Order: sequence, then C-alpha cells, then structure tokens
Amino acid sequence: MWAILGWTFVLIGAIGVVLPILPTVPFLLLAAFCFERGSPELHRWLMEHPTFGPPLVSWRRHGVIRPRAKAMSVTCITLSVMYVIFFRTLSPWIKVVTAGTCVCVMIFILSRPNRPPGVTDGV
Repeated sequence: MWAILGWTFVLIGAIGVVLPILPTVPFLLLAAFCFERGSPELHRWLMEHPTFGPPLVSWRRHGVIRPRAKAMSVTCITLSVMYVIFFRTLSPWIKVVTAGTCVCVMIFILSRPNRPPGVTDGV
C-alpha cells in the first residue's frame, strides 16, 4: 500500500515538473514519506534521483526552499486567492478564511532559507 501511494505521489509530482500550476516538491515529500515506510529501496532511489533528490534532501536536512520554487508558489497561491475572491460567489467568511490561510502559507514559504547554511552562490 505504501509503495502504491508513493508511486502515485511521484506521478503527480512529475506532472508538476511540466505543469507550473501543480507543485512538485510537496508531492515528492509525500512520496518519500510513503516509500520510507513501505520500501527502503524506493526511498533511497527517490532521495538519490538526479532531478527529484536534491530539493528533497535540501528540505529534509535544512528546510530549504529554493527562490524559484518560492516565487512560483507565491504566484500560484496569489492567483488562486484572487480567483476565489473576485470570481467565485462564496460567503465573505469563506473568502476571508481562504485568504488568511493562504497568507499564512506564503509567510511560511517565504520564511524558509534559500540555501543550506554555509553555501554561497559564489559571491
């Protein structure tokens, strides 16, 4: 069961690589969680994968979210909230709760470090 869930999340995450509106790393984190419980081999494969592994390892070790991922996340969240507020006929409370939740998520995302401690960009 864990392996099937893990592969499902890998598939969704892989779709997120080409579909900018769908996040990649959160689904890969879920896949890593599932693989860790169901298959150490698949977990190791995912963490060592040349494309998917580095952001997972950076998050797991240091809580790092890369600047490009932050920008994409904040942009998508902002567009989603604007859609809910301006184009959906919902209760004002639902709109306020949605906007408030999304602001909290954006604050969390923006508060994460851009790179592991001690790593510089050559500056």
